[in-house]
Amino acid sequence: MAIKLTQVILGAGATRVSATSVPARQITIQNNSGAAIRVGDSTVSATSGILLSQGSPGGNAEFGSLVAYNVDLQDFWLFGAAASVIDVLWLT
Repeated sequence: MAIKLTQVILGAGATRVSATSVPARQITIQNNSGAAIRVGDSTVSATSGILLSQGSPGGNAEFGSLVAYNVDLQDFWLFGAAASVIDVLWLT
């Protein structure tokens, strides 16, 4: 098992966490930006999705279990202020 970390820079609309398939055992999304963000699927928006508060430390969300590869980074989308930098940590 390995720990990987990347940062996702949000665009003007919904931003996909990964353009390619990245299977993971567990994913943690941490919002350390100055604005709240939302986490969801491709339909995430300003009014739908899991709301993560802003700040340092900001809100975070965790997905998956350590049993098997059951989540994929490409299935997650983020929405928030353009140019916000969001930390994504995952276990392989």
